[in-house]
Amino acid sequence: MPRAVFLDRDGVLNDPVLDPVDGRPESPLRAGDVALVGGAADGCRILQASGYELVVVSNQPGAAKGKASLEALWAVHERVVELLAASGVEIADWRYCFHHPDAELPRLRARCTCRKPAPGMLRQASLS
Repeated sequence: MPRAVFLDRDGVLNDPVLDPVDGRPESPLRAGDVALVGGAADGCRILQASGYELVVVSNQPGAAKGKASLEALWAVHERVVELLAASGVEIADWRYCFHHPDAELPRLRARCTCRKPAPGMLRQASLS
């Protein structure tokens, strides 16, 4: 793999949104709620122009917690990709962990090696 910069998505590339239940910032759960963080696209373009590939590694437990479907979370992903592309940014690789230890969905309730701070997503991306 060439030189790379690893980025989180929420709060780094896109703005978090407030959870209507607890008022805390979290990942967008709907594509219509996605907005880029001010300056994020500019920073990514500078990194790319400096010869770095950009890799996103992000925990996305919304489906596991029953807050959104996996389809909705993929729609959020596609919107982030679209907004970055419109600004001239191409992410080389995207890695997501959809697991959560307290998941409502048993198939997403896993003690995985991908969920940050575990290094699984970073290791997998470094092999690409």
